Amino acid sequence: GLMGEWNLGDTAPVEPNTKGFEEFAGFLSQNHARDYFSESLYRQDTRSGSNRLVTLPDNWKSAQGLYLPDLVGTAGDNYLTIHVQDRLNHFTPVFLCLAYPVPHNSTPPHESPYANESWPQPARDRAAMIAHLDTSIGHVLETLAIMKMETNTIVIFTSIGGAQQEGAMDPKFFGSSGPLRGEAGSVYEGGIRVPMIVRWPAQIKPGQVTDVPSAAWDILPPLVEAAFMKPPQKTDGISLIPLLTGKGKAKAHESFY
Repeated sequence: GLMGEWNLGDTAPVEPNTKGFEEFAGFLSQNHARDYFSESLYRQDTRSGSNRLVTLPDNWKSAQGLYLPDLVGTAGDNYLTIHVQDRLNHFTPVFLCLAYPVPHNSTPPHESPYANESWPQPARDRAAMIAHLDTSIGHVLETLAIMKMETNTIVIFTSIGGAQQEGAMDPKFFGSSGPLRGEAGSVYEGGIRVPMIVRWPAQIKPGQVTDVPSAAWDILPPLVEAAFMKPPQKTDGISLIPLLTGKGKAKAHESFY
């Protein structure tokens, strides 16, 4: 399942349903994903053959009744609920990718815990988006707990790039890149060094921190290994399972470029 921003092509040969995703709800292009109160989103389901643009009445005629980044998390909750591990599909692995299109220089959610702060309005908008993201992820984790799936489900939180100056949104206001130089779009650490948090209660002890360099292409091998399968031979990624579980040492990258 994939919910949120695809952004890898909006033509039929490269859409999510051709790349292994059985269910998709979200945005095929970056421009669409930046409209947080869009009147529509794409919906694909390979089992039913559905592939269509779904209209959202709550946002018709600029009504702005439904903040779509929140809907990404709701769609994820629904996906997990439908695929709960029960006596019928107990041994069926589930993969869900939630690609939240935030925070960008777009219309923020109407509800914000920071509305009364004395910060510049763009800073309040950015904080509101992050707060909604945080709440949405919390709901997904709660769903895993309710469905009794949290112990042996691997949860990975990360980002595609560092903070970025967009319009009047200045990441320096919150020190979003910490002491690192640069921003998204550059190859300085401020642009490419991002958080990655992994939770897997069945195998990973909480509170561990590592300085071993890794990259996005290192996500595939450990997930495949955790599902008791062999990763593809032609891949740049390495398995982080030994590093995450403390059972051995992870193979080091020769280079990152």
